[in-house]
Amino acid sequence: MIDYKTVLVTPFSQNCRIFVNDESRECVVFDPGAKAQELFEAIKEAQLTLKAILITHMHLDHVGGVGLLSKLSECKVYGSSKEDEVIKTNIPIYLTLGMLKFAPRFFLNFITRCASVFFYLFNKRAKQECLRFQNQFLKVAENGELKKNNVFRQILSFAITFVEKMECWVKNDFKVKIEFHDDDVNQLINQLNAGNGAFIICSHLGNSEILRNLANHNKIYLDREIPVSVLMDLSSTQNFTNTIEKINPGFSKNIVDINNISPATIEILQETIEKGGLVVTAGDRISKNADSRYLTASFLGKDAPWSYGVYLLAMLLKAPVYFMFGIRNGDVSFKRNYNFYIKRSSVDTDCSRKERETKIE
Repeated sequence: MIDYKTVLVTPFSQNCRIFVNDESRECVVFDPGAKAQELFEAIKEAQLTLKAILITHMHLDHVGGVGLLSKLSECKVYGSSKEDEVIKTNIPIYLTLGMLKFAPRFFLNFITRCASVFFYLFNKRAKQECLRFQNQFLKVAENGELKKNNVFRQILSFAITFVEKMECWVKNDFKVKIEFHDDDVNQLINQLNAGNGAFIICSHLGNSEILRNLANHNKIYLDREIPVSVLMDLSSTQNFTNTIEKINPGFSKNIVDINNISPATIEILQETIEKGGLVVTAGDRISKNADSRYLTASFLGKDAPWSYGVYLLAMLLKAPVYFMFGIRNGDVSFKRNYNFYIKRSSVDTDCSRKERETKIE
């Protein structure tokens, strides 16, 4: 019997399908656009043998994970004969990132709009998910933040922010206007200028990559250059990360794979804090390696899981914790104006092991 499973592998909800022969325990994968390491581990855990990768067409969101997955599994890749060399050399990723690094801004804006229109017209699932999210938001929204559904606006807003995120990855001179607010930003700046480190928890909402980009080049009102260690999930985007590294050397020099946290890693992060630097990670994603350990809190009127490991790590480092969000000023405007909000946690991380669990919760 032939069975199959659909997996979402990109930020645009691209479908990757795994077809399994239940008798032989062999499988084939269609269009692994990303998360190659995660797909490989899932196949291995299910005691399957990956026999082939099949590509329906050469769009980036269909081939982004082909190189790494084929290398890990040592299987064959099948597609159009004219596209075989492209698949092997990651040319689509190079072209996309190269365009983001060198193309003029007006051209990127035009391409972003065209891609958003195309996505809106032909991706039914994305429209359904946007509508579901907006309907839930309307139920709990206050002060009329969202008065009616507008699916295309959400898709365009996401596309603009996503392009700017990638520009932060490949450019060293990303130009943006940042407005800080009367919150705890001055406390954080004074703390860093005094040589004291901090632990930053951000979210995938907005564009926290901007602050990382500016911090790496000492452009955020600081009297000194500070070390920055960023915790990221590299296993599902290794192929993509390697390509960025070739286009922008030094991109990953301060990145730590969050899936490989060990006592040695803790020492490295502790050293960053002791040097008066920043340790930065997102706190709104559950680790696939520890999905049984999570915290529950209300989000948009429903209970949602939140990462336990992030807050445990903050306790282990015993550093002051700040929450940070970078939100665009004008969700569909191509003017690169961002509002940054920084709030210090009221929880004292310098505590005994006995107090730790209570404070995390």
